[in-house]
Amino acid sequence: MIKLTSQQEAFAQKVAEGLSQSDAYRFAYPKSQKWTDETLWPRASKLAAEYKVLTRIKELQVKAAQKCAVTVESLVKHLDEVRIMALEDEKPQCAAAVNAIMAQAKLLGLDKQLLEVTGSGMPLINVTFVKPDAAHDC
Repeated sequence: MIKLTSQQEAFAQKVAEGLSQSDAYRFAYPKSQKWTDETLWPRASKLAAEYKVLTRIKELQVKAAQKCAVTVESLVKHLDEVRIMALEDEKPQCAAAVNAIMAQAKLLGLDKQLLEVTGSGMPLINVTFVKPDAAHDC
C-alpha cells in the first residue's frame, strides 16, 4: 500500500466512495470549507492527479468492485446449494429443486426456446408456448 498523509487518504477514500473531488477535498481539508469553488477546484483536481493519490483511489475502487461483484458463477453455485438442500430435506422439496435448476438454466442461457422455420411460400404459423404443470414428482 502506498503511504499517504491522513488527509490524502481521507480524500482518496471519499473519491472512491463516489464523492466529487471538490466535496472530498472539503471533507479531507476542513479549512477549505470557506473557499470559493474557483480556488477549490484546481487544488482538488491537482490532488486527485497526484500519482500516489490516484493509485490509491483506483486501489480502493477495485476493492469495492470486488466486494460487490456477483457473477453468474457465484449465483449458479448458490442455486446449486439450494437445490441440494431442497432434495436432502426430510421431505424433499422437489418444486424448490426444479425452480433452482430452472434459475440456473436461465442464468446460463439454456432456457431459450428456439424455433426454426424454413422454406418459401409457407403459411404463417402461430406458436404458443404453454408453461407445463408446476407439479413434479421426484
